[in-house]
Amino acid sequence: MKQVGNESYTIRKGDHFIMPSNIGEFILEGTMEIIVSHP
Repeated sequence: MKQVGNESYTIRKGDHFIMPSNIGEFILEGTMEIIVSHP
């Protein structure tokens, strides 16, 4: 699950999502592989 502010989103195996650099505070729960990209 991904929570941003007061919004929660369910993420399932095979899903992709992009979070902008100015997202602020967020919570990621569960087992996952995360790829981070920045300049």
